[in-house]
Amino acid sequence: GSCSPSAEQQPAQLEYWSWQEEAVRVAAAGHGSRLVSASAGGAVRRADLLAAFERDTGGRAVALRCEDACRLSQVWLGFRAEPATLRPLLDPDHAVAVSGGSCG
Repeated sequence: GSCSPSAEQQPAQLEYWSWQEEAVRVAAAGHGSRLVSASAGGAVRRADLLAAFERDTGGRAVALRCEDACRLSQVWLGFRAEPATLRPLLDPDHAVAVSGGSCG
């Protein structure tokens, strides 16, 4: 956010962060997030996690980040943004593959 063109104006910053909050809501409602929630405290196969999150991204790669002992700590999903405003396009058709995973 602080590096975006919106950083220079307060109203634009509020709008930018409202888009990011919407992105979090969309991700939290997805297949991957639901699998993580349902499996909290248990074990899930990496392949099952990838498959669930990739359903949310139209089959495009996601990055699973893990801490020691293979504990899932982050999931990176990528989506295109509207060029003029940087508003995220959260439909799976606008997902992009990401890399940088550290699990498995």
